[in-house]
Amino acid sequence: MKKIDFERYCLRNAAGQYWLIDTRQNGISYRVPLMLNEMGAEMWRMLEDGMTIEQMSEAMSQEYGVSVGEVRGDIDMFLEELSLY
Repeated sequence: MKKIDFERYCLRNAAGQYWLIDTRQNGISYRVPLMLNEMGAEMWRMLEDGMTIEQMSEAMSQEYGVSVGEVRGDIDMFLEELSLY
């Protein structure tokens, strides 16, 4: 997993949506904020708190009542989306 620069990105809730904002933009090429759902925002907070993928998988599995494998798949998709942002 690519190291995430948590000082660069800011999670905000506005208009009923979560937005991940790149705070180090300069110049003409504006990067549109990344819209996250509730689960994406929760994953972001867990990453910010220093949780490992395994810890995140276990915690979310218990919270949502689904298998660790299913949650792990969601986390992997989320991390892939982040790597493209």
